[in-house]
Amino acid sequence: MFLRLVDISKVPKMVLNHNIYIGNALECAHFLKNESIDCLVTSPPYWGPRDYNTPPQEWGGDPTCNHEFEPDTSGERCKICGCWKGELGREPTPNEYISHLCWIFEALTPKLKKTATMWINIGDMYSGGVNNNDSIKEKRGSVEGVERIKGDAPPKSLLLIPTRFAWRMVEKGWILRNVIPWVKPSCIPSSVDDRYTVNWEYIFFFVRNDVTTFWEHTKTKEMIYEKPPKIDEDPEGEGTNWEEVEKIVMDETGEMISIKRKVSLWKGRDYYFNMPYEPIAENTKKRYLSVGNLDKRKDGISTDNGLGMSSKNNIECVANMKKRIESGEQLMRHARAVWEFSPVTEGAGSHFAAFPPELPKRAITAGCPLDGTVLDPFGGTGTTMKEARNQERNCVIFELNEESVKKELVDKLRLKEQLPTGLINYKITNTLSHTVTEIQG
Repeated sequence: MFLRLVDISKVPKMVLNHNIYIGNALECAHFLKNESIDCLVTSPPYWGPRDYNTPPQEWGGDPTCNHEFEPDTSGERCKICGCWKGELGREPTPNEYISHLCWIFEALTPKLKKTATMWINIGDMYSGGVNNNDSIKEKRGSVEGVERIKGDAPPKSLLLIPTRFAWRMVEKGWILRNVIPWVKPSCIPSSVDDRYTVNWEYIFFFVRNDVTTFWEHTKTKEMIYEKPPKIDEDPEGEGTNWEEVEKIVMDETGEMISIKRKVSLWKGRDYYFNMPYEPIAENTKKRYLSVGNLDKRKDGISTDNGLGMSSKNNIECVANMKKRIESGEQLMRHARAVWEFSPVTEGAGSHFAAFPPELPKRAITAGCPLDGTVLDPFGGTGTTMKEARNQERNCVIFELNEESVKKELVDKLRLKEQLPTGLINYKITNTLSHTVTEIQG
C-alpha cells in the first residue's frame, strides 16, 4: 500500500527510511544487518507490576524442551528446564529482569557500528512498593490484586536496578561515558512522607569503542577514515588541515606574552559525538575578568616555581579566556550532564509510559550523524521515530504491541504537519504474521 502524504512537487533534501518491526526485540534483531545502526535510544519497560498488554515471551531455559509450565510470579515457569514465560518487566526478581534486558542488548550489539552510541532511560523501584498511584492504576494499566514488590532488598529500600543494569553492561564490555540525571520540574506527587519525592530518572550513555576510528574536521564536521597528515609535513594545508592561532603563554621569566601556534583542524574520534554547547554564565565571565596580575599570583596549589592557580597551564588558560571575553566574543561551554525537562503529559494515547520527545531529540542530535540510523527496540508510540524524522535521520523501531502500532503509531507517522525534509519511506514488517506494509510519505 502506498499513500502520498506530502506535496510531491517539493524537491526533498533527502529521503529517509523508517522501518517498524512488530514483534519481540530478540526476534526482530535478526532482521537488521550487522553494523547498520549509528545510535540506539530507548526506554525499556521498568521492573514492577505493570501490564503492558503484550503477549508473554519465553526467556531462557532449554529451547528444545517440551515445556511444562506452572504458575509463577506474574508469569509461568517450566518445571523441567526453568524457562520463564511472561512480559519483560514482570520477572520474579530484579536480577532476572536485568538478565533479560542484557540478552536483548547483547543480541543488538553486532547490529551497531563500532562508532555507535547508546542511550538508555531506566527507572528504579522500592522494595515493598508499587509502581503506580492508586488513582491512576486503571488508567495506566497496573494489575489489581498483585502482591507488593519484594525484590531482594529490605522493605522500603531502593533496589538500585539502574545501577545494577549499568554495571552488568560494563562487565559485558560496554563503556559507560555518562550517567545523566533526567530531572523533572513537574513530577507525579507522592504521598510518602518519610523520604524525599523522587523527581529524576537515570539515562545511561554507553559506547562500544575506545580506539580512534575516524577524524572529524572541527569546522566543517567532515569525517575521514584515514589519518590526516601531520602539520609539519603539510605546508600547503593551512586553512584546510591546520590553522595558525594566537595564544597567550608564560615565558621562562614568568611574563605573559602573545605567540602564534599551528593547530590541527582534525580531531580523532572513537565514536560519533556532536558536543552540544551552551553559553557561559555571566558570573563565570565576571570571575575571569576579576582575575588580575596573573604572572604574580601565588594562590591555590603551589608549584615548584611558586606559581599559584595550580599550574602554568591553568594561568595561560585564564589569560586566554580573559582576552576572548574582553574582545566581546560569545563564549560557549560544553553542555552539562544534567537534563531538565518535564515528562510527557499529552499525546501519549493509551501507552502507559511514553517518554518526552526532548529525550530522544537530545540523544539523536548528539549521538547520531546526519545521514545515520537510529534504533529504538522498545518503540511504543513512536516518539523516537518522530524525533528521528524531525532531526533528518533514518530510524528503525521494534514494538511487540501490535495494537499500539495500528491505533497510534501509523497515524502519528502519517505526519499531518509539514515534513522537514520531503519524502519518507515507511516499512512495517510484522514478524508475528509475516506481512509487510509499505507507506511512502
